[in-house]
Amino acid sequence: ARTLTIVKAVIDMARSLGINITAEGIETQAQQTWMQHLGCDSAQGYLFARPMNVDDFVRMFIDRRGVGRERSLMH
Repeated sequence: ARTLTIVKAVIDMARSLGINITAEGIETQAQQTWMQHLGCDSAQGYLFARPMNVDDFVRMFIDRRGVGRERSLMH
């Protein structure tokens, strides 16, 4: 409960300052759903892809085009 309170406070502060919010370290669908519910604009983490170099990213992006995973996580 304490962690959730801190996360909400940070998100609220960023929103009040007009800062876009990216949730980092998303590994599960449940985490993605919570971050979306809390108001994050986007997210990154192992749920989407492991760290990779630019060439691998471009290849992955092209391979996944039309699948929907390359779109913004939240909106």
